[in-house]
Amino acid sequence: MSKPKTKQWIIDCVRYWETRIDETDLGVDFAEAHERCWRCGLKTKYLQKCHIIPKSLKGKDTPDNTIPLCCFCHDHMPDVRGNSEVWRWIKHTLEDFPLARFYNIELRPLMGLKMSGIDLLDLAVDEADLFLRQCERYVRHSSSHFNQSHGGQGIKPETWSWIFRKSYAKVLKARLK
Repeated sequence: MSKPKTKQWIIDCVRYWETRIDETDLGVDFAEAHERCWRCGLKTKYLQKCHIIPKSLKGKDTPDNTIPLCCFCHDHMPDVRGNSEVWRWIKHTLEDFPLARFYNIELRPLMGLKMSGIDLLDLAVDEADLFLRQCERYVRHSSSHFNQSHGGQGIKPETWSWIFRKSYAKVLKARLK
């Protein structure tokens, strides 16, 4: 089976922005910007054309007004006039999750971790191993979500938060033994 062809609007968008913005302000390197969400780094063949200034606010359908986002980030992007707010929103996400700047990791699980209030640096090595095993277990007991309005599938940050809380509780229980 052949690899799907990158949509022309994504190619045009990457070409436009790669000379105008610093990729360290994105959740993706420009080398992978054609296949990953620019905010959370999710690798998907279902990137959506997101208008920086929404069409409802007279935004144009041109490369200088579009960026590729996954359906989750597209749903959560601010709909305002003026592109500085969108870039601030993306950069703020990266300030909360600085490792994403260098590793192109998907931020959705990390968003769930932050929502759970769990600091993995508090865990000993054996506890971290237990935590990861428990996460894998609870992922099998959860469901991914299909966004009805935009398509795309993935685990919500709120579900990741539940997975992390349950896994962390197992670690704390093991500590008491």
